[in-house]
Amino acid sequence: MESTGGYWKPVWNILEGQFDVILANAKQIKNVPGRKTDVNDSVWIAKLLRTGLIERSFIVAGETLNYQQVHKLVKTSLKKKIPALLEVMNGQIRYHHRKMIKYHIKNLVHTEQLIREVENDISDMIQPYKELEELLVTIPAIGHGVAAVIIAELGNDMSFFPSDKHLASWLVLALVIMKALT
Repeated sequence: MESTGGYWKPVWNILEGQFDVILANAKQIKNVPGRKTDVNDSVWIAKLLRTGLIERSFIVAGETLNYQQVHKLVKTSLKKKIPALLEVMNGQIRYHHRKMIKYHIKNLVHTEQLIREVENDISDMIQPYKELEELLVTIPAIGHGVAAVIIAELGNDMSFFPSDKHLASWLVLALVIMKALT
């Protein structure tokens, strides 16, 4: 197996202990003369291995998680997915994986809390325009979120626009500009 970035790690974790897996340094393989393409990669690496031109990279042996540790690690919203997670992981999660999963879960919980706070702020700010919001959501494909964006962008005074066509034209131009800026 070639060590390209971190893509080799999940495969390594599954195969380790079941096969004699050799991790080859990608830089070392590239220094050996020959034509390499994505299509020919595995054939090329196999030839190098058979001829003894690939040295084994040092990999620190790691510990794995058991079923009980996974239960502690996974948050309530994921508990129903534990059997599927265990099957996918096949018991091959190391200590640093547990730590990274813990950080990701904390980040997810924090992000979900921030989203709820922003949604509550939007709801509070839109209260003076509730009647306009309810009118806007009667338009097909416009929900409360889009209605809030329209109100935030346009306000409730349309007297600036001489006609509905002028407003529609401005909206299309605004969308084109926003798309170009992203």
